[in-house]
Amino acid sequence: MIHGASGALRNGEAVLPVLLTVKEVADRLGTSESAIYAQIYRGRLPAIKITPRSVRISESDLELRLNPAGRELTVAEVALYLQLSISEVYWLIRNGRLRALVRGRIGRRILERDLVDYVDARPPVAISAQSRLPVADSAGR
Repeated sequence: MIHGASGALRNGEAVLPVLLTVKEVADRLGTSESAIYAQIYRGRLPAIKITPRSVRISESDLELRLNPAGRELTVAEVALYLQLSISEVYWLIRNGRLRALVRGRIGRRILERDLVDYVDARPPVAISAQSRLPVADSAGR
């Protein structure tokens, strides 16, 4: 199955997807190029037909195939995305607000889909003009 690629957005800017050759994918997976072509034509690995003789695989599609649960992010990556300190992200994890996987004795990883779920579950904030500005009482204080 061959389909078109769509660009992603990072910090509001378009980011081109990383495209891999069939040979690069075969090397990463430790298999033959013919096995990769077979997976593409069976629909198990999405690919993009660049020219009649050139096929490319999006790195994100390959990652998704290798890890169906999604990409694993470090605590530092999550902190950067949420614009929090690392300790604040660990606080979210400790208090059960953000799910994390245990990797090794002390390592933590957050699945990208869990981060998206956390952000989507946050209630919208309504700030009125009155709450932003200090209001003087009748005595002028």
